[in-house]
Amino acid sequence: MNKKILYFTFPVILLVAIYFMGPTPAKPVYDLAMPTVPQNAEELEKYVALQESKHQLKPDNEARIIWADSSKKKTPYSVVYIHGFSASQEEGDPIHESFAKKFGCNLYLARMADHGVDTTNQLQYFSPDRWWASSKEALAIGKALGDKVILMSTSTGGTMSIMLAAEYPQDVYAMINMSPNIEINDPNAWLLNNPWGLQIARQVIGGDSRVFPPDSLKDKYWNNNYRLEAIVQLQELVESAMTAETFKKVTCPSLTLYYYKSETEQDPTVKVSAMKAMNEQLGTPADMKVMVAIPGAGGHVLGSHVVSKDLPAVQQAAEKFAREKLNMKSDYGLRPMTLNEYKASVETNPANELVDLEKFIPGVVLDIKYATEYNFTKSKIYKSARAFARKPVAQALLKAQKEFNKLGYGIKIFDGYRPYSATVKFYEVMNGDTTYVASPYKGSRHNRGCALDMTIFDLKTKTDLTMPTAYDAPQKESWPTEPVSDPVIRKNRETLISVMERNGFKVFSTEWWHFDFVGWQKFAVMNIDFEELD
Repeated sequence: MNKKILYFTFPVILLVAIYFMGPTPAKPVYDLAMPTVPQNAEELEKYVALQESKHQLKPDNEARIIWADSSKKKTPYSVVYIHGFSASQEEGDPIHESFAKKFGCNLYLARMADHGVDTTNQLQYFSPDRWWASSKEALAIGKALGDKVILMSTSTGGTMSIMLAAEYPQDVYAMINMSPNIEINDPNAWLLNNPWGLQIARQVIGGDSRVFPPDSLKDKYWNNNYRLEAIVQLQELVESAMTAETFKKVTCPSLTLYYYKSETEQDPTVKVSAMKAMNEQLGTPADMKVMVAIPGAGGHVLGSHVVSKDLPAVQQAAEKFAREKLNMKSDYGLRPMTLNEYKASVETNPANELVDLEKFIPGVVLDIKYATEYNFTKSKIYKSARAFARKPVAQALLKAQKEFNKLGYGIKIFDGYRPYSATVKFYEVMNGDTTYVASPYKGSRHNRGCALDMTIFDLKTKTDLTMPTAYDAPQKESWPTEPVSDPVIRKNRETLISVMERNGFKVFSTEWWHFDFVGWQKFAVMNIDFEELD
């Protein structure tokens, strides 16, 4: 009987022994010593160029520095973008560049080890150790570029960002991870780094490489085929590093963006459930770790113009996180006039003076909504309810008032000169929609002291004339050309517009209440608070 049992069990034991004695990938060693990189801008550029010159790279795949401006100075924040497995910096374009530009950051676009190389055996030498070394170098360069480093990533780049944040908490200020690879979304992935994993993968695939259908655009920036050794190493990286112990060590602010529309429509490449579990386990305070689903993205890659289907949602989520959690201020490349510059301009040309309309226009009524919380931002923008305009604007308004008075009407001002900082606030509240707010890249006519938001009221009853919409209503009925069925309301609007336009103003195309002074182009954008004008 014992012989029979031995006869049947011995082959099983032998097979099991052979399986567990089979080849497995070497365990990665994550050396914590940081590399040294040049701190001088010119030397740092040379360093990056030298490193890239050691490889035969595909065009536009090389690592690079994108400076915030021509001065090439260190910025308060720098952004380091780490791409994912089998990808390149294009995987995050334009999100990484637009984010850095918006907040005035120097940007480093890393090229991770073995990627972007023009070779037939793509990713043959990919390993967790080599990727870790690339990640540390990217962080070191980021530290040379900015006082605070923000890591931005896609997929396995997120794996590395989390590792960096865990090991170097003093060096990583925040993370913005798009579809971080916490666990591969394949029930059989665990086999890859187990005994005979590579050999099993070769049998399943039917060769030494994973090959994708040709795509003329994607092939420029992604690997169209790669050696199976690479996915074995990838699984080893994820299993060895994406652990509760690693997550607990992360304490910086974190934003995780992911594709999820429904249980059947979600990220097909990495597990959304694993991302959520990771987010819960981060050592980051609860109010500083944010997860945002991008249901319109349509796939794993969220930030690339090549494949992503909802870039605006990704951009808005990243910018909102930066403003609300990191307290970052946008930099739109415009340098408005300061108080001292304004004073000098008035001495040179008295027409540049900002005039207090309440003092200059007898009987004018002020209803400054932005000095209250009763406006579309739901916040108080101005400290005091005042209205200013350049002297020629105020003089033209005075002439208009005399004409209104003859008709039995008075002027009510909702807004005049507006500091540039308020325009930035409006633009960000509207998520970049410039239908009803000005672009901070150019500044507004209000910022120049050459625009007025206003209506007219009956001098006898002191009541406002009825207009097509309320002030600041972001709807098409606010457009001065939009048909109005009510003849009284139509006449009220026509009276307001015709008198103002006879006196040197032009109504704005989407707001019946907004009037631009003809000749506004001559005046500079300013960022001076009302209190500074006294």
